Parts: sequence; C-alpha cells; structure tokens
Amino acid sequence: MEDPLQSPQAVPASSPVPADPAMPADQPLPAAPPPAMPEEPAPALPADPAGPMPMPDPLPGQGDQAA
Repeated sequence: MEDPLQSPQAVPASSPVPADPAMPADQPLPAAPPPAMPEEPAPALPADPAGPMPMPDPLPGQGDQAA
C-alpha cells in the first residue's frame, strides 16, 4: 500500500544522500583524490624555485622589503 518513493526508509537507501551511512563512505572517497593532487603540484615544484628566486631579487631592489 505504501509507495517506496514516499516511504522515508526507501528514500535514504535509494538516494546517495550524505547521511549517517553515506558519511563513512564519503571519507574513503576523498582519501583517493589526495594522492592524485600531489602529482599535479609535483611538476610545479621545480617551477616554484625558478619563480620565487627572481621575485625576491626585484622585491629588495624596489625597497619594498627594505622599507
């Protein structure tokens, strides 16, 4: 008699809502993305030293840091 769509128990089970059961599952998911993120910045690391190096030179020359 009760429609599965209207039943509150069927709603949370059918829809992946960030509820009690979804919260624990959300944690493991985000754990996977972090490993991929470091890979992107890794190639940028070598470029960072090259960028910051020239920046500090002009900064002191302008007198911004000296003041």
